[in-house]
Amino acid sequence: MFVICAQWLILAILRKFFDIYDGYDYLTIVLGLFTLILAFGGIKQGALSEVAFVPDKTEEGSLPTPELDQKMIDTIVQEMEKNKYYLDPNLTLNTFALKLDLPARSVSVHINHGLQKTFIDFVNYYRVEEVKRKIRTGINKKFTLFTVALESGFNSKSTFNRIFKKFTGKAPSEFIDE
Repeated sequence: MFVICAQWLILAILRKFFDIYDGYDYLTIVLGLFTLILAFGGIKQGALSEVAFVPDKTEEGSLPTPELDQKMIDTIVQEMEKNKYYLDPNLTLNTFALKLDLPARSVSVHINHGLQKTFIDFVNYYRVEEVKRKIRTGINKKFTLFTVALESGFNSKSTFNRIFKKFTGKAPSEFIDE
């Protein structure tokens, strides 16, 4: 903006005081004034980082709770358990919502507010339960614990160990020793 304004100023000075150009082009002056107005408006505008969205608060001071449909919550849980979507290590909220033929945003809201979990915690809960079920059947005597974790939907050993401890309070090896 500064370069355009400087160019306009130079042209205006050359035309007015030094009579370098014979005709007077009013379009250049209008364009220059318009550019100056835009430049000053941009300078006076606050930084976008200072703009924040603050949702309306309820009387108690908490955020408003969205309308929840218990039937949808039941459908989400039943479909996860019936079809074992959690076994897919690449499962995302979008792919899960597509399989349910529901909007991803709606699925997310119902899991977050209806089940009080994030989507990741929701999926990992089922994965941990699957590992625990397989350990109880003794499959870990045939295969390594990491193989059991991979078959249960986890995609790395460190993630498996961290998530398993988060949900059970014990490391996988401690759970096996019980």
